[in-house]
Amino acid sequence: MTLAVEVRRARSEEAPLVVSILREAAVWLEQRGVPLWSDGELAPETIRHDVDEGHYLLAFSGELAVGTARLALEDALFWPEAAADEAAYLHRLAVRRSSAGGVVSAAILDWALAHAAGLGRRFLRLDCDAERPELRALYERCGFAFHSELTVGPYFVARYQKATSGNAFKGRAEHSAEYFGSTRDHWWNREFLELIAKRWRFEAVREVLDVGCGVGHWGMLLATVMPVGTRVTGVDREPQWVEQATARARAGGRGGLFSFRPGEAERLPFADDSFDLTTCQTVLIHLPDPARAISEMLRVTRPGGLVVVAEPNNLAESLLLDSVTHRASIDELVELVRFQLTCERGKLALGEGDNSLGNRVAGLFVSQGLERVEVYVNDKATAIFPPYETEEQRQFSEEARDRVARRFWNWSEADTRRFFLAGGGAEHAFDAHFARGLAARERIVGGLDDRSYHGIHGGGFYLVAGRKGPT
Repeated sequence: MTLAVEVRRARSEEAPLVVSILREAAVWLEQRGVPLWSDGELAPETIRHDVDEGHYLLAFSGELAVGTARLALEDALFWPEAAADEAAYLHRLAVRRSSAGGVVSAAILDWALAHAAGLGRRFLRLDCDAERPELRALYERCGFAFHSELTVGPYFVARYQKATSGNAFKGRAEHSAEYFGSTRDHWWNREFLELIAKRWRFEAVREVLDVGCGVGHWGMLLATVMPVGTRVTGVDREPQWVEQATARARAGGRGGLFSFRPGEAERLPFADDSFDLTTCQTVLIHLPDPARAISEMLRVTRPGGLVVVAEPNNLAESLLLDSVTHRASIDELVELVRFQLTCERGKLALGEGDNSLGNRVAGLFVSQGLERVEVYVNDKATAIFPPYETEEQRQFSEEARDRVARRFWNWSEADTRRFFLAGGGAEHAFDAHFARGLAARERIVGGLDDRSYHGIHGGGFYLVAGRKGPT
């Protein structure tokens, strides 16, 4: 049976667990003739200080702490040439002997990589004794690339790194994990947001609430067009995203102006009239009752304040023909659209939201009592063409390849099946529909590989705003 492992940041009272795991590993290494850490390095007071500072991780199997590691945002000793803010650094990876085998180490490395990505760091880096081939092989199996060898005092180390580009959160159980990849950083043109800030008078905003904040992309982006000193509060139903968003804000030097807490869009944990601007991005499309969420957003907004949401019509994207789909037969295109619409209807029927809600948000605003409702279309268009040299194009290519490799269509295969059946699709027809959808994605990847693919992605992404009337 595969060991089930959960990784999280160590809490202050768990410092003795960290010390215990590190000392067990140190004794085992010394018995093998490869001593690594001195007693002074593992002094309880030193470890406790680092745990209090949030530097240590703990891995659990059930209630048992089975592994630990130290994660830092700089390492001038072993990576002296590294540019500031480009990487996170993992040290002191240790696993209890009773849980050895690689599963715990892989879980810790995955968590650390996702955390580094959430902080906007390009790499997760680590080093080890260059004469430990088993450990080096473990890192390489986990996708880390050898960087170089370096002598630092008495240590001769091999240095490894793994890029965080793409989506380091993919495959995680938390909601929307598949959609927090690096392509999300390219959803908006800054000039467009600056124009919106003028149109909607953001200069009067001092307190912002970001609903369903995820790891903080939207609130942090909006803050760049807000007055200096504007405070942003984020809420999300997933505690892991709250932790990631908090860490990203702290790493960006904005921790004092950003705060994040657990909360649900339909039951916001704030008093009436608390914020000048209440907002969300791609949240309403995941809710069974978006009108209720809009009502809650209106409730916590101050009189005269703004409610702003960014929501798409995802079905529209299926009719934007690129260099691959424009050659498809009419029947194939119709079947692809039918498949996606059936799945979207099923997702809605299951109470998981309407993926193409965007066109109806303005009407929901009016029905909930918002005034002076305005709608703009996001002007961002992502142009993909050879030789795919821009960062945006490279990230698109990487994400496309990764999703095909994992048989991920618009959703995972399991979720797609659930939605299809709930939308009225027949069980016996699913495999053929899913294969057709995946084949279309595979043809895009094939075009990327031979540098023939080109297309423009965008459209159907709406920014809707309304004001709360006087009380």
